[in-house]
Amino acid sequence: PQDYGRKYHLLMRKENDYRPSSVVKEEFLKNDILPYYKATLAFDDDKSNKDMFLNNGITVLQPYSIDVHNLINSD
Repeated sequence: PQDYGRKYHLLMRKENDYRPSSVVKEEFLKNDILPYYKATLAFDDDKSNKDMFLNNGITVLQPYSIDVHNLINSD
């Protein structure tokens, strides 16, 4: 397929990096994304990641997940 001059970046944690995903994603956000892009929206199904994005001023849409299921179905 033609890429129309777009640049793609795949950000992945380093091998043997077992920190929580919210810590890793916040590091990517601050070091690899925000210095170069105006991030305004994120999609994440993990509550800790959602909270991290919100704390960094980014609107988050949280797809239905086990966290949402548990919240809706809690007694």
